[in-house]
This record gives sequence, C-alpha cells and structure tokens, in this order.
Amino acid sequence: MFKRKLPLAIFLFALVLAISPKQTFASMQISPFTNEVVITKGQVINEQVTFTNDENNEITITPVVFLYDAQSQTMIDTITNIFVQTQQKTYTIPSGGSTQINYTISPSDTLPNGTYFNLIVLKTTSSAQSSTTQTEVGLTANMSHLVVMHLVDTEQKSVQYNAQVEITDHGIPFLRPIKISYTVQNTSGYVIKPSGEIQIFNNKSHLQPTYFKINGTEQKIYPGGTLQEQFVVNKWSIQDIFFPRQINAYFYNGIDQNYNLVTIQEKVNPIIQIAIILIPILLLYFVVVFIKDIQKGKNEKANPQK
Repeated sequence: MFKRKLPLAIFLFALVLAISPKQTFASMQISPFTNEVVITKGQVINEQVTFTNDENNEITITPVVFLYDAQSQTMIDTITNIFVQTQQKTYTIPSGGSTQINYTISPSDTLPNGTYFNLIVLKTTSSAQSSTTQTEVGLTANMSHLVVMHLVDTEQKSVQYNAQVEITDHGIPFLRPIKISYTVQNTSGYVIKPSGEIQIFNNKSHLQPTYFKINGTEQKIYPGGTLQEQFVVNKWSIQDIFFPRQINAYFYNGIDQNYNLVTIQEKVNPIIQIAIILIPILLLYFVVVFIKDIQKGKNEKANPQK
C-alpha cells in the first residue's frame, strides 16, 4: 500500500513547488570583473565596463563607488581616496540588452604613491518590482566592478621589495633531497603579486636545469606582508658532488616590468667528496686482499707442509 502511494506523493510535492510563488532575482553580467591600471599623478584614464541584462524585464541601474579594503574584503562608505568617477547617474537597460558604463580614473594630487581599490557597485531596480522595492546590493562578482590603481611618480617607477633565496637543507647526494626556499617582503606602499621562476643548474653537468614557478597560486602581498615558499630538488648527478650548482631566481613584482635577480651557489661537502673517493679505493683494497687470501689458501692446499 505504501509503495503505491509514494509516486502520488512525489507528484503532488512537485506540483506544489511548480505553482508556489517564487522570488525573482535580476540576472546580470559585468565584463570585465576587475580593471588594474598603473597611473602617474596628474594623469586621467577613461575606462568602461559592459553591463548585460539577462532578466526578462527592463532594469535600471545606479552605479555607486565605494572605497574598498581588499585585505579585509569590506566596503568603506567615504569620499576619501575615491579616484573613480562614473559619467552617468542611472542607466536603463531593456531585457536582453547591454550598455557601456563609462568612468574615469583620476587620482588627487595629494594622494601618496601606493595601491588603492575602488569598487563600483550596482544598485538595481527591475520594472517587474514595485517602484519602492530595490534589490539587494552585494559584493558578488556579477554586481560589482573592482578597480585597482597603482599610483606612481613616473611610468618607470620601481616598486621596492626584498627578495631572498636560501638553501634550508643541503641534503645528501642520491639519499636526501635539497630544500630551497624564497622569501619576498613587501616594503612598499603597493599591493604586489610576485611572479617569476627559480632555475637550478650545474654547468659541469649535462642534465637539464630544474625550474620552479614563483608564487604559482598568484597570492597578493599587502604592504608590510611576506610571502614564503619552499621547493624540494630530487635530481642528483655525480658532478653535483664535486662542483657546486647555481641557483638563479628571477622576481617580478607584478606592477612594473623590472625584475630582481637573486643568485646563490650550493656548497659542496668536502666530507662527502672524500668519502666518494675513498669508498671505491677501500672496496678495491678489500677485493684485492680477499683475492690474495683465496689464492694463498689454494697454494697451501696444493703444497701442504710436511
């Protein structure tokens, strides 16, 4: 009896869901989501973002600019450090239509060099809603446009940061790998996203260099912050025991095109070198002694003493 009633219950439940009233949400798209620029003082940049209305109704949007704290991911309602100005207060977009939202990036002359964030948030009103009801404003990717501004004195301005590379474990040839780590400390007022690569090679070896990508996760470093990462090198060759390997690290800060080259050399271990040389000699010595003992034993058996 229960099995017969189960399909009917499922059908009635689906019917209730189908006829029950649903809350509608505006379907919007913004492209691109983020705009990152390097700008000098006194310079003005004109930009635009494309807004597309995929809702079945006409939508009116009002772009509002907020100061944005990217580290804590919070909006700040203030006029301080606002460098983005939208050129139109409201836009009306028909269903299935799109429009260009024009804005300018113009930092004030008193703004110190550094990285700043402004967020263009869209307040939307659908024609299907009452004139007094407004949709929620949030920080979802399709309702806001993030503008990242790196303010510099000149276009060739070099962003200051400290980059170091060290061998934390020299390992044991063919037994334990070498461990290499790098540290990037952001000493500037900018938000940087380091990139680059580390090359490990031996000029005396025919093996291909080993490469590691710096900051493969594309992590950002805020002013005063530090990024650290460690790599493990498992490759060994005989030449690595007697000749030091070279480690070249090329660091880019993600803002300008300059790179910082850090070069260090692996130290060879004289104890391991001596051991590598002595071990074959000792093995050869014991083999020779062993053969002589066998030969001596054979001679004694062939010529026993009376």
